[in-house]
Amino acid sequence: MAIDTACSSSLVALHMAQADLKAGLIDRAVVSGLSLTLDPRKNAIFNAFTMLSPTGECYSFDERANGYCRSEGVVTVVLEAARVCNPCRALAKLHGTSVNSDGYKEKGITFPSGQDQCANARIAFASAGVDPASIKFVEAHGTGTVAGDKQELDGLSRVFYGDAATGPEPGGQGDEAAGLREGGRAFSAIPLGSVKSAMGHAEGASGLMSVAKCLCMLERKVLLPNQRYATTKHAPILDGRFRVVTSLEPWEPGNVCISNYGFGGTNAFAVLGPAIDATTTSSIPQLQPPLLAGLPPQAALRFSNAPGPDATGGKPANKWFANQVALGNDKPFKCRGGKKVKPMAKVAFVYGGQGSQWPCMGQKLYRESPAFKACVDRLGTHLKEVDASLDLGALFEAGDKWMDKQYTVLGITAYQVWEERNVF
Repeated sequence: MAIDTACSSSLVALHMAQADLKAGLIDRAVVSGLSLTLDPRKNAIFNAFTMLSPTGECYSFDERANGYCRSEGVVTVVLEAARVCNPCRALAKLHGTSVNSDGYKEKGITFPSGQDQCANARIAFASAGVDPASIKFVEAHGTGTVAGDKQELDGLSRVFYGDAATGPEPGGQGDEAAGLREGGRAFSAIPLGSVKSAMGHAEGASGLMSVAKCLCMLERKVLLPNQRYATTKHAPILDGRFRVVTSLEPWEPGNVCISNYGFGGTNAFAVLGPAIDATTTSSIPQLQPPLLAGLPPQAALRFSNAPGPDATGGKPANKWFANQVALGNDKPFKCRGGKKVKPMAKVAFVYGGQGSQWPCMGQKLYRESPAFKACVDRLGTHLKEVDASLDLGALFEAGDKWMDKQYTVLGITAYQVWEERNVF
C-alpha cells in the first residue's frame, strides 16, 4: 500500500499497519519510508513558500530557526503482532498510534495547528493505555521553522501539562518562578530532541527516521543529542517544561513518544516503550528444562529463566510456543522436544511475470542459450511434480499459443516443495 500524506507519510503508514495488526488481519507488517530529492522544481516551490532554510541547516527549537533543509533517506521497520512476536528479539514495543487532520486554517494549508496536534497525541496515549507522565523522551517533528516549532511545543505543552500551562513569566514570583502551572504540578524538563537537527528533514520518511533514532536510544541506553542548538525563544523550553538534549547522555530506557506532521495538516503520533521491562518480562516465551537438552549454549542461556518441571509431560509450558506448534510454525526450528530435527519443508516462489510481454518472448533465448534452457527445464521439472499440466519448456515452443488464457496467468504465487526434491 502506498501512502502519501506528505511529511507524515511513513508514520501514518506505521499507524495503519498497527491497526491491521490489532484487528488480527495480519501477523507482520513491513513499513518503509523513502525520501529522494530528484526533482529540483520542488526546491523552487518550497522556497517560494519560504519553507526552506537559506543556510541549508535545520535549527530545531533554536532562535536561529529559519526554515528546514531537505534531505534524503530510506528506512524500514518490521512490526509483529504480540501473538507471534518473541520479545527477546524485539527492539521496542509500539504501545499506540493515532492520526488526525487539522483541516481548514485561516493562515493557509502549510500552517500547523498545535491544538489539533495536541488532540491527536491525547488519542494516541489513550489508545496505548500509557500515562503521558511516564514519557522519558519526546522525539519532536522539530523542522526548525518559526511557526512549526512554536505550534508543536505549544501542543506538546497541553498534552503534558494541561491546557492552562502557560509557563512562568520572566522575573515572576512565587509558584510561577518555581516552574509550576495551575494545579501545582511542577514542570519536569522532559528531554526533547529532533533527528532533523542531525540529518535534515527527510520529509515523507521523517517519521520512521524518528522511530529509528528512538530504537537506537532504547537499544544503547543513551539519549542522542540535538545538533546546532544554542539558544531559544520558546517559552516551553525556557520555563523548564522541556529540555533540549545537547550531549550524549546515559539513559534508563522508558516510554518515548514521536510526533510527525504533514504538509496539508495530517498529524501522526506514536508511543513506544522498551520491548522487555518489569511488566512484560513474565511474557517471554519459556521452555521447560527437558526441552533445553541439545540446544547450543547461547540458546540455553537465552531460556535460562524457564520455570521448573511441572505436569506438562515435556510439552511446551508456554502458550506462545504451544500456539507455534499448533500452527506448524515450529517446523523450521532445529531443536524441538529436546532433539535436533531436520526442517520438514522449504518454500519455492513461482512468479508469473508482470510488465511488457509479447508473443514468443524468450523463445530465441531458450533455443540459443544452453544455460538458460537448462535452468528453465530444471524448474519445469519441479513444476510438473506439482501439476503435470504445467510444461514450462513447452511454452517457449508454443509460439502465440502461450498467450492463451490458460497460460497467461499462473494463478499460483507459491508452492511448498519438499526438501527431497532438492529445489534449492
